[in-house]
Amino acid sequence: MKKYLRLFKMGKLERKAFAHNYKFSYLSIGIQIAISFYFWRFANIDQLASDFNLSSIMMYFLALSILTLVFTPAMYICYEVWTSINSGEIIIWISRPVNYILMKFFEKLGIFITTSALPMAAYILIYTIFYKGQIRHIFFGILSALAGYVILFLVQMLIGLLSFWVKKTITMRDLIFEIFAILGGSLMPIDFFPDLIQKLSLYSPFAYIYYLPSKILSGAMDQNYGKGLVIQIIWIIILYIVCQALYKFGKNKTVQGG
Repeated sequence: MKKYLRLFKMGKLERKAFAHNYKFSYLSIGIQIAISFYFWRFANIDQLASDFNLSSIMMYFLALSILTLVFTPAMYICYEVWTSINSGEIIIWISRPVNYILMKFFEKLGIFITTSALPMAAYILIYTIFYKGQIRHIFFGILSALAGYVILFLVQMLIGLLSFWVKKTITMRDLIFEIFAILGGSLMPIDFFPDLIQKLSLYSPFAYIYYLPSKILSGAMDQNYGKGLVIQIIWIIILYIVCQALYKFGKNKTVQGG
């Protein structure tokens, strides 16, 4: 466990070293929210989705923008794993008594935690003071955001591990995340889509990465927190088992020279 904690601390130091890179991201969040406000203020939101009004839809997009920023470390996992496998670097980790998936997770977790502190503090301040939001939305929303980050990490890891057999996994990832933009609530809350797309989304892991945490944090979801969190945990377990299986088979393939 000590080696994973060291990776966690290294991740925090790496985040501090590149802190200036995030300043422009904070500015872009403000621009995105301004654009969203001018778009949604003219939409008849109450008739499109009963859970949302103008205030909650703005807080949804603010939460979404923040999560998109702080989840960035997980977005690089697929590329890093693909590079490691195709360059042969993966052999170094195969020969060591280390859980490769946990190693990469803790390596990025430090960056994620350090990156999250300031924007989440700002969100809590805005939500509780200016929007008079309830603390339970913040509490369950943060728990859901943590679970969402893990799901995103594992999805990226799963696609990356397919590089043991598939060469163009980056292209595959890009295609999958085009679908994810729709099913995951990144373009707009899935409540605004037809019932069929909503059902497809809720049966996939994508809705539980950005959509669920953002909806809870916005106050638009006032119940069923527990159900949503349980589904997130189930997806984490399923994805972790699949990732471990892929790594095991890929490891055997590499050792046998396949």
